[in-house]
Amino acid sequence: INTSYTQDAEVAIHMISIFIEELQGLYIDFIEPTAKLIIPMVNFLTNENIRKAAAKALPDLIECVKQSSSPKKDEIAGTMARMFIKEVWEALHTEHDPDVIIDQILAVKEIIDRSGRFLGQNEIEELAIKILQSLQESNQRKLDNEVSKVAEDVEEEEIDILDKDTCLENDLHIAIAELCGSLFKTHKELTIPFAKIIFKEIFAKVFQPQQTGLMLKFGLFLVDDMIEHLGCELLPEEWPALTQTLLQYANHSHNAVRQAACYGIGVLATKAGGNFSAIIDQSKALLLQALNMKKLEETDTEYQYCQENIISAIGKLIQYQPDKINLIEMTQLWLNNLPITRDWQEGIIQHRLLKDILLNKPELVLNNGNQNLTQVLKIFGEVINSQSCDEETIQGVKQFLLHVSQNEELKNQVQSKFGELTQKQRDNLEKLYVSN
Repeated sequence: INTSYTQDAEVAIHMISIFIEELQGLYIDFIEPTAKLIIPMVNFLTNENIRKAAAKALPDLIECVKQSSSPKKDEIAGTMARMFIKEVWEALHTEHDPDVIIDQILAVKEIIDRSGRFLGQNEIEELAIKILQSLQESNQRKLDNEVSKVAEDVEEEEIDILDKDTCLENDLHIAIAELCGSLFKTHKELTIPFAKIIFKEIFAKVFQPQQTGLMLKFGLFLVDDMIEHLGCELLPEEWPALTQTLLQYANHSHNAVRQAACYGIGVLATKAGGNFSAIIDQSKALLLQALNMKKLEETDTEYQYCQENIISAIGKLIQYQPDKINLIEMTQLWLNNLPITRDWQEGIIQHRLLKDILLNKPELVLNNGNQNLTQVLKIFGEVINSQSCDEETIQGVKQFLLHVSQNEELKNQVQSKFGELTQKQRDNLEKLYVSN
């Protein structure tokens, strides 16, 4: 139900979130009264937008506490986080709109991310039960949708609505996978029993020959997070199967499945150490094949995200497994496919790596006679002043340009290459060059 009152309430919650975001720790004295106002809105029965806005505001309150100067901020944040999760989950338990449930699940994820490690073993186990129950309820709703679609009197419009609801349920699964990843990241060994349940019960159902791409994506998100945050040390028995799952789906025709699997191979390269030797040849071959797969039904943006995750995985082979690959060949391939502009988080990592190589082992990226100088200039010229480039990388590029200014031969080469750059690329680099 939308009324002037509900619209005002939604706007008010958004405004509070803006105040908290801007003031951060300075808002600490107003946390308690603000929480008392927002928490009841989490279960506001007559308007889903208010329920969503209220759930989204709770992690900001946690962040405010963490940013404060209070000597007990971690303790306070943990206490608040427990209360917020309890309230959100009670609301979630009675919620029927999967779109709202997604925001509630993601709010719990953000609360955990912002709070860090604050739950005990029993609390983790209790939350795990609730998460598994939510998955079961979502699966049941999907089954109910399929049954309703084949009813005798069902109309085409109703089928469309049911299909949309099923898509939302798939999105809910992804949100739940992200929540599990946050638990693995922040609570490590305390989540081992939960991870083993997922491995034995969830994966057995998800990784089936006729499974949908979206459900495979859900499963691979969980695999990626187990490998990244728990590792072989905490899941030694499951590790071989987790590894083989990533390899199995690295060349999948579904773009999102391929992206998740190739991202996971990159994580393996960073986490497996010497154990990666056993799969290095297969991993490299699969990444190269995945990189050459053509765009199908996915959008250009979705395809680019996938390609960038493949390139990022190759970058991680270069960074963490350099002695097990043809380093010159792989570096040239990686360089030719930079920059990364869509997946900015991976972009930051890869452009920082390029900066490190340029400063510490320039011959690897510049090649004989500085053949790759134009490409390197294009990459940095493109990403400077974007989300894909952090301050550390900018300072490194400035350091390289300072070196250029002190080397007459290299300076002349760089100046001759500027004509091959776009106006944007030239402007970005010249600003750094002048600032030196």
